[in-house]
Amino acid sequence: MEHTKTKQRILLLLTGLAAVACVAFIWGNSLLPATQSAQASRSVLDVLNPLLELLHIPTANAHHLIRKMAHMSEFALLGLLWTALLLQIKQIHLSAALALAGCFALLVALTDETIQLFSPGRGSRVTDVWIDFAGACLGILLAWLLRWLRIHVQSKHAKKHGSFRD
Repeated sequence: MEHTKTKQRILLLLTGLAAVACVAFIWGNSLLPATQSAQASRSVLDVLNPLLELLHIPTANAHHLIRKMAHMSEFALLGLLWTALLLQIKQIHLSAALALAGCFALLVALTDETIQLFSPGRGSRVTDVWIDFAGACLGILLAWLLRWLRIHVQSKHAKKHGSFRD
């Protein structure tokens, strides 16, 4: 029993650290001047060029798309991690965990766009907040779905073997 509690505490700590690292990564990228940020996006575009050519996607349109998809992906990971962290705290009800994760992600997105106001050559857009928040919602939804699947599988296993634990 004590071994299980120790494993749960370690998982909680690692999930929390991963969520903090994700926020630091997001905000760290927002601190980059426009030239450095664009260069990083172009590096990703260079790697993806063969795939884009295969799919007949013009690279002129792809740069903007890659930047927005990067934002959405970062925030999807943030939503997933924050929700996973909150779901590990047994005293928090599922709906509260999902709502708190959404509120936290929105706060991070608003702060992210505010940081960009002070980064050389960068600006802030309301549409970027919506893109970030949509990504976070996808991550939150994925966390909820993974939790549902875990409970569903455990329930089937328990019916088969006579025990269940959440």
